[in-house]
Amino acid sequence: MTSLFCWGIFIIYAIKNHQKIDIPKINTLKVTSLSSLTFGAIIILASTAILNYIFFKNPFYIISPPSFFKHLLPNALYINNYNSFQGLYNIQITQPLLKNIITVIYSGLGLEPIRYVMIKASEIIPLSKYISNFLNLIGPKVMMVSILSLSPFILIPFFNINQLAKSKNLLLLVYLSLWIYIWSSGFSFTRVILSCSIYLAILGLSNEGNYYRRDIISLKRYYIIRSLYLYGLITIFAFTFWSVSSLSDLPIKGLVDYNRKDLTRGYIEVKNQVLHQSQIVPSKSFEKQWEYISKTHSNPVLINPPSQFRYFMDRGIITSPPKVKSIKKEITCFQLDKVQNIKETLCQVNPK
Repeated sequence: MTSLFCWGIFIIYAIKNHQKIDIPKINTLKVTSLSSLTFGAIIILASTAILNYIFFKNPFYIISPPSFFKHLLPNALYINNYNSFQGLYNIQITQPLLKNIITVIYSGLGLEPIRYVMIKASEIIPLSKYISNFLNLIGPKVMMVSILSLSPFILIPFFNINQLAKSKNLLLLVYLSLWIYIWSSGFSFTRVILSCSIYLAILGLSNEGNYYRRDIISLKRYYIIRSLYLYGLITIFAFTFWSVSSLSDLPIKGLVDYNRKDLTRGYIEVKNQVLHQSQIVPSKSFEKQWEYISKTHSNPVLINPPSQFRYFMDRGIITSPPKVKSIKKEITCFQLDKVQNIKETLCQVNPK
């Protein structure tokens, strides 16, 4: 939501200043249409937040209210605990500002996949063990792919501030810096900061011709920018090759003849095998049973199933017994047994 809002502000900035920004001219009509789509998405998300607040006392619902919101929403219902997510998936540096800076550098330099490679290579190459141990002190407790989404190119504008000031793009850099600061202060899923990352990369590379003019920037700054540029190219080719080499692991048949439930089931099975987990795999029988129940009951509620079962349900509600009373409509409750048979069970029904 914050990123969409920041994107909307950026679009307004672009409309009002597209003659002043030293990047390729933006077609005002197209930007206006994009702005309308952006604010349309914001309105939809805001409406969802309002509905979540009405029914669950929590506009976020998927997560518990973060920071000071938890004091404003003491009776909020939620699926996942925000603080638990932060502890698992954010970097382990917690000091304000230092955490923001290191998060951006860690994500921008793509250190998470490098940590993964170093851990795998630690039994073969002794030096890699020291590198992985160092990165384990900084990186998230649980590895996550999404922290790879930033680019080394986003760091370039910060070493070329003087040139950006001359090209009247300094205000844009300040705005994008504020945006990325807000993101790095919260939950560091980098997919929500992709648009900001792209803007920063364009801002840096759009002045690429000036980076090598030593009469404008110091020699030290010149080599830093050059190193970031080359490192960015190396990571692009390396991670692209890594991705292409992993295509054989994808369920190609499931992607061509798309079936979300089959793909999810296959994903759980592979994850159990690779990570030696024992996550329950929803059966075909469960799918058929719930499909029948959702057609014959207007408001079916499944009590306390494992979280992965939600991906195999087209209709219905998943909740826990204490939260049933918050549902303000007539419902029918069901529960899973040990062999994934669905049985009707008692629940507190709130009349209309």
